[in-house]
Amino acid sequence: MDQSRLFQELRAVVGTNGVVTDGIALDTYDVDASMLSGQRPHVAVLPRDSAQVAQIVRLAAQADIPIVPRGAGTGISGGAIPMRGGMIISTSRMDKIEQVDIRNRQATVQTGLVNIELTNHVSSLGFQFAPDPSSQRACTIGGNIAENAGGPHCLKYGVTSNHILALEVILHDGTILWTGDGTTDASGYDLTGLMVGSEGTFGFVTRAIVRLTRLPEDNRVVMALFSDMVSSGEAVSEVVARGYLPTSLEVMDANAIRAVNNAYQLGLPDTARAALIIEVDGVTDGLDTTLTELIEICKSKGAFEVRPARTAEEQARVWAARKSVAGAVGRLAPAYYLVDTVVPRTRLPFMMDSVERLSKEYDLEIVNVFHAGDGNLHPLVLYDSRNPDQTHRAHTVANRVVELSIEQGGAISGEHGVGAEKQEYMPMLFDEADLQSMAAMYAIFNPENRFNPAKMFPKEMNPLDLAKQRQERMTAQMGTQNTSMIKNELERILGTEYLLTDDNTSAYIVQGQSPVYVAFPKDVAQLSDVMALCHCVSASVVPWGGGTQQNQGCPVQAPDVVVVTRRMAEIITYEPDDLTISAGAGMTLGELQTILAKHNQMLPVEAPLADDATLGGLVATATDGPRRLGYGTLRDLLLGVTLVEVDGAVIRNGGQVVKNVSGYDLLKLFHGSHGTLGVIASVSFKTLPRPHNEATFIAPFAKRATAMAALNELATTQLTPTAVEYLQGWDEATQPYTFQADPVYLIVRIEGSEASCERHLRDLQNIVARHQVQETQLLRGDEQEAVWRTIADHAATQYIADGQAIVRVAVPSGELAAALNYLDEQTAAQGMTYSCNARALNGVIYARFKGSGAQLHTLQQALVTRWRHSHVLACDPAAKTGMPIWGALPEGLEMMAAIKQAFDPANRLNPGRYIV
Repeated sequence: MDQSRLFQELRAVVGTNGVVTDGIALDTYDVDASMLSGQRPHVAVLPRDSAQVAQIVRLAAQADIPIVPRGAGTGISGGAIPMRGGMIISTSRMDKIEQVDIRNRQATVQTGLVNIELTNHVSSLGFQFAPDPSSQRACTIGGNIAENAGGPHCLKYGVTSNHILALEVILHDGTILWTGDGTTDASGYDLTGLMVGSEGTFGFVTRAIVRLTRLPEDNRVVMALFSDMVSSGEAVSEVVARGYLPTSLEVMDANAIRAVNNAYQLGLPDTARAALIIEVDGVTDGLDTTLTELIEICKSKGAFEVRPARTAEEQARVWAARKSVAGAVGRLAPAYYLVDTVVPRTRLPFMMDSVERLSKEYDLEIVNVFHAGDGNLHPLVLYDSRNPDQTHRAHTVANRVVELSIEQGGAISGEHGVGAEKQEYMPMLFDEADLQSMAAMYAIFNPENRFNPAKMFPKEMNPLDLAKQRQERMTAQMGTQNTSMIKNELERILGTEYLLTDDNTSAYIVQGQSPVYVAFPKDVAQLSDVMALCHCVSASVVPWGGGTQQNQGCPVQAPDVVVVTRRMAEIITYEPDDLTISAGAGMTLGELQTILAKHNQMLPVEAPLADDATLGGLVATATDGPRRLGYGTLRDLLLGVTLVEVDGAVIRNGGQVVKNVSGYDLLKLFHGSHGTLGVIASVSFKTLPRPHNEATFIAPFAKRATAMAALNELATTQLTPTAVEYLQGWDEATQPYTFQADPVYLIVRIEGSEASCERHLRDLQNIVARHQVQETQLLRGDEQEAVWRTIADHAATQYIADGQAIVRVAVPSGELAAALNYLDEQTAAQGMTYSCNARALNGVIYARFKGSGAQLHTLQQALVTRWRHSHVLACDPAAKTGMPIWGALPEGLEMMAAIKQAFDPANRLNPGRYIV
């Protein structure tokens, strides 16, 4: 298609004023806030909806020109710059808030919506869109999704990927695909998580279902001034060590203070070499005490002045100054290079010393501002862009900062992305196999190299070539050896004592099927060798951690090799002050919690059979726990994974830092992949300080309707329980509490300061009293932990009695009552009985049924018809044939199948077990 016809066709789609072809006007589209320059696009198009974008993408394909998505152009890594001309598709007219669903805490928006406008829209209802990058008054939701943006408050609330529930994406051929429906715990690979942070290279995101977060009832902000940077860093470490989890921990150096003083007249003294901003939020009760304690910590570490911002106006002024440092720096120099890197928190002092040394070495002023709570640095190197020598020195300094970050165990980008700015650093952080695995995803979603080309990967590396090399690597040795050699080779790799054969494998039966061999590798190297051998002889492999989840999934054939990771149970890296830990996949959750408890830390997950369940198994099966309400799931806590691929290649994704947007987020794929993409060898998690106080409140209700009414009232408050569990049909004695079958229960976990916990308990007592409950019980310490273990174990799938089944049903949280009513109707119609527990404010039900296989078949068909995300987690294997084990088929199944093919071309990893 020639250019004139293309322009004509585009005008027919979006109208004459929606197509920009004038050269001068197009010049505004070849730059963004990164100050990098690209190539002027041939045309810019301004659609209004998804249907128009789909037509535009098809026209670009016919014309064979690149597509570059663009939001507001506020990105700092060159992500929106056209490197090869082509077509800009701007979301500036796609700025609608289409739906707000407060009860289910979500909204559907077009991706051209400006970030702050969503929060402004829902704030009167008591909610916010939590990601708050410094450019939030200009940046778009789509841009946040492309870069997986963070912001000052992500220390507590997380980054963009923690708040995106589903995406509407226009694929390379113009197909419109929803990656989900906004309901959590759907089956299939996490396409939503994979898309976030893909920097416009996987498709054009047109709409998003986003999570809305309750605004805190109150907050407190203090600015502490120090005479040196080291003391401010020590204060940050002490805050964390004392068990506080602030909303923000931000540091500005002397140059940043000077800049914001000039711009905002804060009146900060010239003697201040560092300013530490701390914010805490929650219910009002206890915040003043917490603020006082934080002030004392700062003073103990040398703060010579502390300035509490007590009014909303004072707080707004402080945050306006912090978020506008980059703009204020314009008063200090004609230009600046803003560096975005991240390191483990304990390496910040070294990095600050290094930045100061580089400033002196290259004779350039540097303004330092960083998210101290998560190790995310933002040195702004000041220079005059009209001076070639200064420009060269500024870029050299920026390069050295990135290199030092990598050397210190960090990553090349914490929140700004790779784009065109940092693509050449990718081989410093990732090896060839890592890059090939990312390129394989690129080839699936961007097979014609049309979406945002020449980004993310180094310029000399064509991602399509990398993907082809990976495919050739995987097929080169596949099935090339005779199976008769496998036993001897396994013994050679492992030693005879770590290989089981024949009748000795009976303890490792998978859904009634005995494996031929059971292998026990001790480390990543042995695991790699085992996988490479199995690949060569075309042996099927089932990963096995503690065996607690092996009843999950579709019926399987007898596996050739079960690979048990239990020997891989070492701590790899643990620096308590970093609040991160890396461990072998074979370590159990109980073992990890014991280690963390010695440092007054925790992984806030209660999983079934925690003393047997391994970390790798929990990640692979996306196991959740009751405290997902307060802390999220393992998906939100997972920082890094080492995965051994089907051919033995070892790949690593993520790292040991709590913010990381360096490359594609394959972690989201591996989480919940059920061992079908590779064997998890090690994992890294974000840990948290143990709360200062905690308690569990138990309220029995005579009827479900009154429990649901109380639950709905709780949902309208600004209380912040970390878990709210609904129990029904239980008849279990758990010391010190005996659950009975007749009442239903709401069980609420509370964590925080003493005053905060007392406020929660007082309000909870008042809520349940208004719903005919007078007798409640309060548990603490070991007694409460026993109750939560019992609740978690109710969903254990390892041991299922005859005629039992465990089913998970995930629904929008506001529809929990309707789902439970439907379960009642269907089980009564089938003559079955059930007990259940539910994450009451998350909408996830775990039901344990009693009935025949035929009854379960009929029940599951009915459940899937009404609630798409109904998954049979365990039942008699003989009853599974023909049953929709994983619920309704996801819309993105074709893309998921392509991902499975890329990682497991011969279908040898846990074959037949999962939905793909």
